[in-house]
Amino acid sequence: MKNSITLVLLLAVIGFACKKDQEAPALPSEEQLAIDLQIIDTYIKENNIKDVLKDCRTGDINTPPNCDGDVSFKQHEEGDVDALYINSSDVSFVASYKGRLLDTGVEFDANDSATFTLRRVVLGWEVVLLDSKEGDSLTLYIPSGYGYGYAGSGDNVPRNANLIFDIKILQVN
Repeated sequence: MKNSITLVLLLAVIGFACKKDQEAPALPSEEQLAIDLQIIDTYIKENNIKDVLKDCRTGDINTPPNCDGDVSFKQHEEGDVDALYINSSDVSFVASYKGRLLDTGVEFDANDSATFTLRRVVLGWEVVLLDSKEGDSLTLYIPSGYGYGYAGSGDNVPRNANLIFDIKILQVN
């Protein structure tokens, strides 16, 4: 009898501890963003990634590197100057992309040809891709709050995950 009571109490404590862990409060967004930006900056430095810019939410991918933007990116190729631009959140575009977790490099999503509008993507895409054009090829380093945030996304993206997206704009409609 004593063993049964001890077992029940032990299971109750374990169940409470697990539930408590699952309901842990999110860090305030400013605090989480500061942590994320430090992690991303360290990743960029440790991997010797050059010519990385930060977007200042201007929609201008030619933002100077000393601005205090939250989403870092590297432009690998620039589309033709006469190419169509993604000039609003409602313009549809076709892109190939690969999404990875910054901390592990594990790929969580990829597509060779998917159609989007900026209203249907994570905020990090919207911030950088507005005013991008057909033919642009970029790598985005996205803090968690500009990605899937505290909620994460299913089993593939944990909460507060910083993301890397390699994106090629194939067509602007």
